[in-house]
Amino acid sequence: MSRSCTLTTSGRWKATVVVSKTKCPCLKYKFRITVPNSRTSAKTFVASRFRKTLSKKHLEQRVEDLTKFSESNKEKLAVYERHGPAASSGSGEEVSREQQLEAELAETSAKLKMAERALEKAKDRVLQYEGMSQAAEEALSQVQATLDEYKISTESTITQRDATIKSLEEKLVAAQTDLGRATEAMKEAQKTLDTEKSNWFKDKAELEGTIVDLSISGKSSESDKSAREAEVQQLRDRTKAAEERYQSEVMAHAEAIKANTTIREELTELRSKSQENIVAADTASRKLLDSEKSWALQKENLEKEIAEHDRRFKDLQAQNKTLFQQFDDLAKSTERVRQGATEIPEGEEASPEMAAVHNYLRGQNQYLEVQLDAKNAETARLKTRCDHLTHEVDEVRTMLAQEREKAVENSQSASEHKELVDRINQMNILRESNSTLRSDSERHAKRVKQLEVQLKEATAALDPVKEQARVAEAEVDATKKLLAKVEEQSKIWHDRLLAKNNGAADIPALQEEITKLKETNVALEAKVTEVEKDLEAVRGENSKLKERFAKFLDAHKRYKETSERLQKVVDGYAEEKAAFEAAKAAVVAEKEALEAKVVALDEEIEKLKTTPTISTEQHTKATDLVRHNIDLMDKAKQSTAEIEELRKEKEAWEQEKAQLGATGDSGDIEKEREQWQKEKAALIEAAAAGGDEASKILLEAEREAHQNEKDALQKQKDALEKEKDAAVTKINELQAKFDELTEEHNANSKALGVFTATKNKELAALREKAVKDQEAAIQVALTKLRAELGNSDALAAANKKHAEELSTLTAQHKQDVEAAKAAAPSTSTSSQPAPNSPEYEKALEEARAAGKKELEMKVRLQENRASRLTKQVQVMEKKIMRWVADGVLSQEVVDTKIPEIEDAPSQPLQPAASTISASPATPSTSAAPSTLPTKPLPDAALGTAAPATRGRGRGRGGAATSASARGAAPPNASASATRGGAAAAIRGAAAAGRGAQRGRGRGGAAAPTTGLSIQGAAAQKRPREEGGGPDDQQAKKPRPTPGAGS
Repeated sequence: MSRSCTLTTSGRWKATVVVSKTKCPCLKYKFRITVPNSRTSAKTFVASRFRKTLSKKHLEQRVEDLTKFSESNKEKLAVYERHGPAASSGSGEEVSREQQLEAELAETSAKLKMAERALEKAKDRVLQYEGMSQAAEEALSQVQATLDEYKISTESTITQRDATIKSLEEKLVAAQTDLGRATEAMKEAQKTLDTEKSNWFKDKAELEGTIVDLSISGKSSESDKSAREAEVQQLRDRTKAAEERYQSEVMAHAEAIKANTTIREELTELRSKSQENIVAADTASRKLLDSEKSWALQKENLEKEIAEHDRRFKDLQAQNKTLFQQFDDLAKSTERVRQGATEIPEGEEASPEMAAVHNYLRGQNQYLEVQLDAKNAETARLKTRCDHLTHEVDEVRTMLAQEREKAVENSQSASEHKELVDRINQMNILRESNSTLRSDSERHAKRVKQLEVQLKEATAALDPVKEQARVAEAEVDATKKLLAKVEEQSKIWHDRLLAKNNGAADIPALQEEITKLKETNVALEAKVTEVEKDLEAVRGENSKLKERFAKFLDAHKRYKETSERLQKVVDGYAEEKAAFEAAKAAVVAEKEALEAKVVALDEEIEKLKTTPTISTEQHTKATDLVRHNIDLMDKAKQSTAEIEELRKEKEAWEQEKAQLGATGDSGDIEKEREQWQKEKAALIEAAAAGGDEASKILLEAEREAHQNEKDALQKQKDALEKEKDAAVTKINELQAKFDELTEEHNANSKALGVFTATKNKELAALREKAVKDQEAAIQVALTKLRAELGNSDALAAANKKHAEELSTLTAQHKQDVEAAKAAAPSTSTSSQPAPNSPEYEKALEEARAAGKKELEMKVRLQENRASRLTKQVQVMEKKIMRWVADGVLSQEVVDTKIPEIEDAPSQPLQPAASTISASPATPSTSAAPSTLPTKPLPDAALGTAAPATRGRGRGRGGAATSASARGAAPPNASASATRGGAAAAIRGAAAAGRGAQRGRGRGGAAAPTTGLSIQGAAAQKRPREEGGGPDDQQAKKPRPTPGAGS
């Protein structure tokens, strides 16, 4: 059960009081204070002080409860102590009744005190609940204050948004007025455009007949050229793909060679390890045989010692029996004496004789008791002496075992010498194998280096081919550009000839020219067919190369498969090695188990010595030992620690021996040894009767176990040798196969490299031939055109200059223009693009795209703004719903006081110039047709007309005099609204130089021409201004236009 109250004041700070009711008698208050600003120290201090006061009150209450509880328990304890053991001595049911009443009275008094304590707690809780209610009322008042502040803030935001909506509506009205003005200007421009279109279509109809034939021939040649270029590009792509594949395969081959070297190294390591393991197994088997012999000798000695100990044990048993019989006789005599003393009648008076007898017997009894104590002390001494002797026996046994080990080690020195000789021979064999392997590795390393050199040579041979391909591509691009320029010049000269020769006398000359051009086209087509034949031959060779490459891939796959098989064989060999090591570990474990078994037998012998039992029990224990041999084998792991302990005891014994020798107690030691030998002989005689069967059983069991272990080890050794031989044969076979595959792969790679080099050279020769033929054809066509054009006397000087350098045409054009001005009336035509020309359509598409981008950007901005506002509204709604759920606000207040704020509709604001950005430049309507055509202006001549530079703004100015967005407009023209041109009728900047510098248009202000020209021919040589990127201010926020007069 928990209650919470949240306090929030104008978003500055927030405090939550959580009151949780638990099983504890006190109440727990939790304060969570959230302060967005930096003023948190005072509030955190108040919260900490409040927690401290609560914890202090809780501790005081708890101390009072515990003191009362202890007092009640003390009272109960006093009652129970008064009626303790004293009450049990009393009699009757009345005493128990009083005790019960007093106990009940004590319990009722304790319950009464507990009830009083519970009443006090309840009163404290009532006070706490009153404090809680007061805190909740204060929190409610604070929440009400925050609600009032929120209402005030919402009303202020509503008024601010109403003001913004009004300002936006005013801006919308201003934008609509600007839009109306822009539409009127666009209508006027459309009218002028329609008139110019009609004139242009009339001129176009006259020139279409002459251009159709040339366009058809040009299109056919272009289509053939594009097909040939596509085929060349396909061939290049194929050659690149083949080169990349070849490089990847070469890298894979190098990686495979590296993997092969690593596998061979692992094989050599595994072979050396297998040899070492075989040597270790041989040494282990030999050591096992030697240890079996030594254990047999030790068993014989131990059996003799067991017999001696059994004889001594029987002697001790006989002595114990005699002692026990004597003790029984004494006990019986003492009992008889005591019975005689007790049977004396009470009434009779003891005679002096009986008293003397009684005193004598009493003295004898005391004497016998003293003797009994002396015998007991003697038996204890004998026991301690026996323990000491057994300890000495153990020490002597350890000494004997050490001496035997020394003897075994001396006997093993010859075998170890032989093993060392064998190891030296094996090391010599390993050295020879290592030398052979090193030579193989050096040979393979040299082979790898040769392959790397070949790879570098192949890459070096491919690099010039790539460079030739790049050069050929560049030459093809240059020839394309030259052809385009030649076509343009041919069109220009054709138009000029048509303009100069209007009569019917020039038609036969044009027809002859057309036939010549057709003949040249036929010759070019024949050359194209030859090139296509060459390409087909190259394709056939490429298909052969692909087939050979597929064969190479198959060989590489086979090589990978063999390498995988080799890896599997190596893994199998590693597994066999692991199995061999496991068998070796098992042999070592069995050896340790045998040693542990011997130690366990020694322990059992010592147990037999210490336990005073008869020979039948010894026999049963011997059989139990035989049965529990398997359990003793499991405990073989402890043998190493026991051996170390024995070694330590040996060292300690040697130290004691040296000390005894230094002190000179040799006589005592010899006496003790003689005594020990006598006791040993007695024990052997005693144990001879009962220990023969047990020793025989033990020996037979041990022999069988040793024989089984020996057979198992021999079988494992034979199996491992067979597996080793099989693995070696498999490895040799796989190595031979691998060498064959590497030789085949190297031969294939060499042949492929030679073939690719020859084919690359042939391809380069074909490309050079095709480029040279193309250049020769272009030169022939140019010479013919120049020869035909050089027949006219008026243009002789111009043709000579054009043959020397094309740049001299500018001066000729200037002269022609001046002559035309002197002959023709002062009429001008605009050099703007034709309405249906590709440049005009391109300009229209750019303008539309720019307008669409601008509108999309504005719509995107409005949508982002709307999404942000909706998110804020959703967050506020969630907060209000949370307050309603917590009880801070009521649903009526939420429904009435929080109005829904609607955002203003997103209307894109555009400046006046942006509404007509797609309108083209309008030429003048005063252009009259004329019979005298004018020569088109070159780029250098047009450069003197001071074109308007491309600006960054959109529609901020225009050409002051006659500049339009794409060409020259006449001075009488009306307001031409272009992309970067003037918006003089809209913005009122008729003569501002700023518009000429910052306009976005592509055109410039060209000088008006006085002569008339055919618009279709002039459009073919219309100057273009290079440069001008896309609009870099499309995403900027539009600004309202200033109130400039129109």
